[in-house]
Amino acid sequence: MDSVYSVSSSHMECRIGLTSCTVRTDQVYFALFGTGIRHRSSLASVIATIGGAEGEVSFAGAQVDFVGLDQINMPVPRSIGGSGEVDVLLTVKLQMANAARVNIKSAGD
Repeated sequence: MDSVYSVSSSHMECRIGLTSCTVRTDQVYFALFGTGIRHRSSLASVIATIGGAEGEVSFAGAQVDFVGLDQINMPVPRSIGGSGEVDVLLTVKLQMANAARVNIKSAGD
């Protein structure tokens, strides 16, 4: 697994960019972390979008290594390859989380 984020101390921000794969040809997954996700009623109550494209959540539940931490796994839709900076939006049981911003690069960027 390659590191896909960098932290800017001057701007107090975390920047995420897919640099070592091509979303249009490779299968890329996001692993999102939070709390309270394990108490969902069904997988269908977990809704995620990346750059406006609906993400198919493949797992949402307890993360096995850290007590109290939950994890969501979802493939990045191939249709958003090369979209640049886009929002990742997550809703669990009608509760929306804070938006995250990621940079989906195209091949050769």
